[in-house]
Amino acid sequence: RVELVGFLAELQAEFEARLERHRLQVSASPAAVAFDRQALHRIVTNLVENALKFSPEGSAVQVRVETVDDAVAIAVVDHGPGVPD
Repeated sequence: RVELVGFLAELQAEFEARLERHRLQVSASPAAVAFDRQALHRIVTNLVENALKFSPEGSAVQVRVETVDDAVAIAVVDHGPGVPD
């Protein structure tokens, strides 16, 4: 089981050393998921790195964890141009 508040705090600490032109904001409601920690780390890191790469300089990238009924949703939100239609 991966406790997501602690997981995201560790992820944020990893990125803080590399952030120069962006801010990384993390918010999570307490939740734990049965998931391979390394796989989850790889997935979320990839999404955050892409968000940082394509976001305007000085903008914030947000990582949010929300529980909805019996599910947990992890969202990475940025202010980049998005994917063309």
